[in-house]
Amino acid sequence: MSAVAAPPSPYKGLAPFDDSELDALLFFGREREIEVIVANLMASRLTVLFGASGVGKTSLLQAGVAHRLRREQNAVVVVFSAWTGDAVANLLDAVEVAAGGDAGALRRGGPLADVLAAWTRRLDTELYIVLDQFEEYFLYHENEHGPGTLAEELPEALRRAGLRVNFLIGIREDALASLDAFKARIPNLFGNSLRVDRLERSAARAAILGPLDRYNELVPAGEGVEAQPELVEAVLDEVAAGRVDLGLSGRGGVGEEDSDRIEAPYLQLVLERLWEVETSRGSNRLRLETLRELGGAAHIVEDHLERAMAALSPDEKDAAAAMYNHLVTPSGMKIAHRAGDLAGYASIGEAETQHVLQRLVEERIVRAAENGAEGPRYEIFHDVLAEAVLAWRTEHEAERKLEAEREAAGRRHRRLLALAIGALVLIAILGAIAVYALVQRGDARSQAHRARGRELAARALTSAPVDPEQAVRDAVEATRYERSPAVANVLRATLLGMRVKAVLPAGGKPVGDVDFSPDGKLLVVAGGDGLARIYRASDGKHLRDLRHGSALSASVFSPDGTKIATAGDDSAARLWDAKSGALLHVLRHGGPVTSASFSRDGRLLATTSDDKTARIWDVSSGRQLQRLEHPGGVWSASFSGDGELLVTTLVPAAFDRTARVWDVASGRLVERLQRPDRMTVARFAPTGPLVVTAGLGHVAQVWNARSGRQVHPLIGHSSGIEDAEFSASDRQIVTASTDESARVWDTATGGLVGVLTGAQNFVLRATFSPDGQWVATTSRDRVARIYEPNGTLRVTLVGHRDSVTHVAFSADGTSIATASADGTARLWDPRVQPDLVPLGTQRGNEVAAVAFSQDGRRVVSAGTNGTVRVWRVGVPGHAVATLRPRSRVTAVAISGDGRRSATAGPDGSVQVRDVSSGRSVSVIHDVGAVRALALSLRGRQLAVIGKDGRAHLWDVDGQQSLRTVGDKVHAVSFSADGGRLVTAGSDAIARIWDVKSGKPVTPPLAGHHDLLTSASFSHDGRYVVTTSRDHDARVWDARTGRRIWTLAGSFAQINSAAFSSDDRWVVTAGPAATGIWDMETGRRLLAVNGRDHPLTAVALSPQGWRIAAGGFGGTVKTYDCRLCGNIDDLVSVARQRLAHLRH
Repeated sequence: MSAVAAPPSPYKGLAPFDDSELDALLFFGREREIEVIVANLMASRLTVLFGASGVGKTSLLQAGVAHRLRREQNAVVVVFSAWTGDAVANLLDAVEVAAGGDAGALRRGGPLADVLAAWTRRLDTELYIVLDQFEEYFLYHENEHGPGTLAEELPEALRRAGLRVNFLIGIREDALASLDAFKARIPNLFGNSLRVDRLERSAARAAILGPLDRYNELVPAGEGVEAQPELVEAVLDEVAAGRVDLGLSGRGGVGEEDSDRIEAPYLQLVLERLWEVETSRGSNRLRLETLRELGGAAHIVEDHLERAMAALSPDEKDAAAAMYNHLVTPSGMKIAHRAGDLAGYASIGEAETQHVLQRLVEERIVRAAENGAEGPRYEIFHDVLAEAVLAWRTEHEAERKLEAEREAAGRRHRRLLALAIGALVLIAILGAIAVYALVQRGDARSQAHRARGRELAARALTSAPVDPEQAVRDAVEATRYERSPAVANVLRATLLGMRVKAVLPAGGKPVGDVDFSPDGKLLVVAGGDGLARIYRASDGKHLRDLRHGSALSASVFSPDGTKIATAGDDSAARLWDAKSGALLHVLRHGGPVTSASFSRDGRLLATTSDDKTARIWDVSSGRQLQRLEHPGGVWSASFSGDGELLVTTLVPAAFDRTARVWDVASGRLVERLQRPDRMTVARFAPTGPLVVTAGLGHVAQVWNARSGRQVHPLIGHSSGIEDAEFSASDRQIVTASTDESARVWDTATGGLVGVLTGAQNFVLRATFSPDGQWVATTSRDRVARIYEPNGTLRVTLVGHRDSVTHVAFSADGTSIATASADGTARLWDPRVQPDLVPLGTQRGNEVAAVAFSQDGRRVVSAGTNGTVRVWRVGVPGHAVATLRPRSRVTAVAISGDGRRSATAGPDGSVQVRDVSSGRSVSVIHDVGAVRALALSLRGRQLAVIGKDGRAHLWDVDGQQSLRTVGDKVHAVSFSADGGRLVTAGSDAIARIWDVKSGKPVTPPLAGHHDLLTSASFSHDGRYVVTTSRDHDARVWDARTGRRIWTLAGSFAQINSAAFSSDDRWVVTAGPAATGIWDMETGRRLLAVNGRDHPLTAVALSPQGWRIAAGGFGGTVKTYDCRLCGNIDDLVSVARQRLAHLRH
């Protein structure tokens, strides 16, 4: 030890520990991991070591594993991570250096396996090759293949029998799935895999005090340094996993906050800073007071990059920002470049690039990764800085953009101010110029104001995918500065993206569970603070608390919704009355209760506990019926659908490989379902005897619990499986894995239905919607996602600040609840598109037409049988008036204002009636056979489409025929003023006619490819919208006949369309949804689901933006499009929704 000089500091900061005598002396806290890894590397041809980014793999491998292996006799150790260039050649160079040049005389020709075999024979040695930072191999050699490449040579070396070379692959956990590229060529690729976790608290304490002791041994007596015990504990508290986050969104980063796990790089960075400050003051003690003075650990970590960047000049910052864009991938992975390449990418001079890189090296933001013949490559200093660098660059560019806009506005202001001063000097003769200057100065201020609004709007769009709530706040703020349609559209877009309905506080500690009542009206949230909180599911209103008294692991409603079971760390489960909150029974265990689940009929409750038992209770009496003994703590229990069997699993720490199946009536163990690896989950299908099990291995199994026979394996994951469950129909199974995916399987065959990708960290839970149409997943990346079972990602639920750990659908599938380690639950709208809300039903016939009253309070619908009904908006169920036909009808219509209806009979007559009174307004005889009818807005003009395919026009009040227009007419509509008529033809052409003259007023509106189903004017008469069997709607200029927009995106026939009262929106109906389209852009704002039957008619209210639609099923439905309003309406909606999120 005396041969080693004392270092300037015993702490490394963000620098990795090297394979050196000094660093090995200072490396503490990983002693157990070193021995395990060394044993595996020496015993196995391939070891895969993985862990989260920044967990300290490189330090562990260099100062720990490599240094430990060098003690072995007759062993050569290589730690290799130079992945740019020729990987095989670089690896052989590294082996040659490690062998001390003894291999230099040997040839290198031929495959890697041959070269290594020759070298190990010549040297008579064991060779241990550590391939560190292997994720970077895929970054630089993504599509590599063929002879001479590592993609071919490494599998061959591993397959070579008798080769005295063992390999270890060190790789980031979020890149583990990339190793699938080798799976076909490396047998049992993951058979010997080890995970490096974050430091345990005791190990982290050793990492603080151990280096300090070593340092004190190396310095002269009296120069030692000590650390206050209270400082040690405070630092450990403040760098616990999840407490510090440098990134943009938590992408692939820290999981749930865990005071027993410590972030090693942040620990070293904080200690290094404390050492710098204390020793610069001449102090020989690391003190808590200094930590507080520096703002605590989080501030020290955050300040590292900020202090470094603040030391740069503005031009140097711009250069750094330009280079950062090429040193970090969008997913947060480091990438190395030479200075010349960075200069070219960033469009700056090479000399300037070298200067800035040197400054960044000095500040330990970047480092020289290699020093080859072409010069060093530079990369970000440490993985944990990668996302921080991206965040800094984004903020810097936004500030520079704002600064540029302000400077431009300032220049305009100064220029105009000078003009104003000159005008004052010559005020007598240049008064007009002074006025002009003042106006221009106001314009400059207005432009600066608008620039601020545009900046906020741009920031809102940028942040919407990662922070929807902040995006809405930014968009609302933007409306204070800029009230343009563009800003309004940004606010609409952010509101559409913010799917959270309510944030539900749960005591600030990780939430243990969420569950909806069977009717979907209530939600219970299991808090880590000992309270189960009951919320109203419609709006998140807090109703009552169930005071369990200790951290909760579960809270679940009984199947009939009358009771709630809670399970907690106080060695008890409790049964509560769901309505009153009264405590019914306390169900005692001898240790923390880990789960609670009801049988399907609600008569029984199963609880599991660390006391090595599962217990079955009678719900009505609280009496224990069975006590099921296990060899370790029990983690979960699941009843079979008939309640006769129960399957249990042990806690993960037990490393048990068995799921146990019990007979509920007798308590007898009937089957053991064995896995080759640790069991993590076992669940029964809702009906029948099937059980799905999963564990640390990559394969889930489906079993017949009664026979104990494995039905089939579910093969496809590349890492451990955290969750598995059946759909309600039993037809599908979903599994969630640490390989950052979920998968859906066919229960009957075991075949893969879909792979659910997109998560940036472990997928923790997965569950089906009640109807099986959707799958929800949760992840450590703080995001919940909604997929179709085939793997199509439909909705991303962003907003939690830590891992999302649980998820539940409401019974009707219209709400989702999530639980998180951030101490909250959230209510979300998971629907890809909202639903039309039923108002009433035209029983026995399809809806042929709908219209609103002028005040927008009533909807008038007409069925194909001629029955007209009036419905009150917002009061579903019963018509307030019904107008029945006096004879059989062949066609029906309603006026645009809903006041008149027209019906055609088989006798060739048309009767027009007043809807409110039912009295006959007019009867027009001898019109012939009628195919369709249309009334004008006020019902004073009538168009009759006869069997001849022509439109016959009538004056209703005068009962006079006006004229006949067109041919091949399928549908017809009047303009609001009654002066024009548009016909929709079976020849796919629409035509606009002058009612008075009967002549066409524009060229034919041609462009559709099939029969037209409708045509309608805008309220101001400037536009026409047509719909067709060709699946499209089109908007036309009613004066020129020019096509304005094609509204495409439907998968079948569109039957009807209408304009909003302000002509800002077009709404289409059919086949099964209404589409709401923006007239300014031609883009669809959203689709509103009609669900049951094709839609045939649509109308919009004259007051507001309510939609009414009807179709084949006879049901009239409505939807209030609150996002269709003006900018003030949108701000009001945004503020209301944001108010629900305060907690």
